[in-house]
Amino acid sequence: MSTDANAFTYTTVGSFYEGQAGTLIATALTRPSRGQLSSTFSTGTYDLRYSKDNQTPPYNYITSVTIGSEQETITFNIDAEQMPPKGTWFLVLISGPLSTLSSFPTVPITILEAPAAVMCFKKDTKILTFNDEKQQEEYVPIQELKIGTLIKTIHNYGEYKPIVKIKSLKINNGIYAERTKDQLYIANKQSFPQLTEDLIITGAHSILVNSLTEEQKKKIEEMLGEIYITDGNYRLPAWIDERMQAYNIKGEFDIYHIALENDDLYSNYGIFANGLLVESAAIFHLD
Repeated sequence: MSTDANAFTYTTVGSFYEGQAGTLIATALTRPSRGQLSSTFSTGTYDLRYSKDNQTPPYNYITSVTIGSEQETITFNIDAEQMPPKGTWFLVLISGPLSTLSSFPTVPITILEAPAAVMCFKKDTKILTFNDEKQQEEYVPIQELKIGTLIKTIHNYGEYKPIVKIKSLKINNGIYAERTKDQLYIANKQSFPQLTEDLIITGAHSILVNSLTEEQKKKIEEMLGEIYITDGNYRLPAWIDERMQAYNIKGEFDIYHIALENDDLYSNYGIFANGLLVESAAIFHLD
């Protein structure tokens, strides 16, 4: 999304959500000036601030960037705790002391309410399926799965269940000082030898395990209110599993989830993603 502010444009990397990290890029516009083209920010420190009123201070501080030479763009990496509350605000770049208020025009921006925690696989995760034509099991990238594709489960000693719902969305992944369910996590072969390749899932997505530590039980109960079991295994959310590492790459990523045929809309199955036993979604959660 870009917003023309006469002197420059703002571009946000994905949508901005309350309490989540984000990236904003200011790009100087090319304009005629004394017969020449001017399209750079001057050397100095630029404050990114916001206000409810686009006419008068005070402007609330978000973050700063100092540039050592003229640049066409300035990138502001906004930490989760620096992101303004949800609502529509006016952003302004301020260069120099506030007393002089050397600033660019204000531009509006909307901060959305953070979405509920989602349990999804990152694009290119491979799910174990059954190929009817070849009469054999095979791993298929999740974005290539279709309604009706048979998925290998551990229910009833390995039943195949057809997909009845597929959901895809985007996640704006940030880097946080502490572990949170609202980011991506990565599992590697060093911690999970059964993996065929690294697995990247959302923090709220659960791995299925035989047992839980007391500390894990406590955190799960704080998050979900109770401990859940799928196909005889405990659900351990990725952000609580100490073996999972935060996926510290900022940006917007495509994520997917699937729900399988089930008479109980609230129940799910144990399935295999890149060789690791994890949970599928319940039909109810993808409605």
